[in-house]
This record gives sequence, C-alpha cells and structure tokens, in this order.
Amino acid sequence: MNPKVAVVILVVIVGLFIVAVASGACHSGNTRNAGWVETMQHAFVKKQALKMSDVTATPSSCISGGSWVIPAGAQCVYRIASSNAQVRQMKVTGGTVTVSIHYNNNTPPTPSTGDLTAGDGDRTHVGIYSAGGTVTVTCDTPVSACMLVPSAD
Repeated sequence: MNPKVAVVILVVIVGLFIVAVASGACHSGNTRNAGWVETMQHAFVKKQALKMSDVTATPSSCISGGSWVIPAGAQCVYRIASSNAQVRQMKVTGGTVTVSIHYNNNTPPTPSTGDLTAGDGDRTHVGIYSAGGTVTVTCDTPVSACMLVPSAD
C-alpha cells in the first residue's frame, strides 16, 4: 500500500475517534469522564449558554431573573427541556454546589459532580446535554445563597 494512502487513512480514523469522544459516544452515563475526554470535549464540542426559557424549577423561587438561586443548605430541582444544542452550560458564580443530572433519554443518572465552587477554574461549569432532564443542585456553603448563571465559556 502507498504510504501516503496509509497516512490519510490513519488521519481519518483518528479524526473519527476524536469526534466520537467529543460527542459523548464513548461516554457511559455511570462514570465520570477521564480528564483527557473532558479536554477533547472542550476542544471539539460547541457549548452554549442554557436558555432560561428551557428551565422550570421546584420550588419556583429557585429561579430569579436569569439565574439559578439556591438558598444555603437547600436543594433545588431544575427541569431542562431537550434542545438541538449539543451542550448547554451553567456557571457557578456564588458559593459551592453539588450537582447531579438525570437525562430524559433514560441513561443512568450522572454521578454527583462533587463540589463546584465559584472562581475555581474549570470546576465552575455544569454541562447539560441535548436530551435535557432533571438537574438537582444543593448549596453546600454557609453563604446566604449559591448562584449559577448561563454561560457559553
């Protein structure tokens, strides 16, 4: 086989692998992504800010304007409508929260994110995939309230 053809085939295979990983095809819903998978997703998956029109909250006081507001020590449940956007995001801007997500497409619930803290680099974003579902957020810090806002970054 011509070496140039072999190189082209190898590049195509690697490209398809990257696309599959970035789109979540290799993600099993019951484990956290490895760091390199998250890096690939950040590089290849376009993230969009979550539209507040796609969200309902229980209790309804957990939404204030364009933000999710969770009282200290409390838990809020957000129902997210499905969307064509592959990944929609919320960013923690106040306090420390624990998040769990259950998607509408019957995948197992994602494990708890652990603590996401405002100002903590990459540990501030919650990504919600296109299927939509239920996001449960608990405010873990002794502040008056934790806050998340839509974010595309």
